[in-house]
Amino acid sequence: DVENYPEWNPIVKQTERLDPVDGSRVWRETDPGGGTITFREVSADPPASRVVEVYDDEAPYEGRWDYSLVEEDGNTRLTIMETGEIPNPFLRFVMRFIVGNDRFQRTYFESIAEHFGEENVVIEPAPAAQ
Repeated sequence: DVENYPEWNPIVKQTERLDPVDGSRVWRETDPGGGTITFREVSADPPASRVVEVYDDEAPYEGRWDYSLVEEDGNTRLTIMETGEIPNPFLRFVMRFIVGNDRFQRTYFESIAEHFGEENVVIEPAPAAQ
């Protein structure tokens, strides 16, 4: 529900739905600082899975997010596999050592949990690559 992202995600101030590309949904997100990034939904199988990617040649990063929802013992597990790159070495340094690599992921998970009234949320980072 792209139009409602700003209601629960503090990283998104505004969204704008754009014309579809090859039948895929496309939208632009504006952050609180006024920066914009365009995304494209690569695939979706509601409510079980969704794949979204950055669709913006001017973005400071490249990325793809694979979302999956699975019921486990009466609970729902949301798993997001992020694959991305920050080509600019300075921005890569800032994200790793100043902002924190997982800051936006944690904010996303915490915000969506709060939106749905969840209190017993466990955020498990993926194992480190070897």
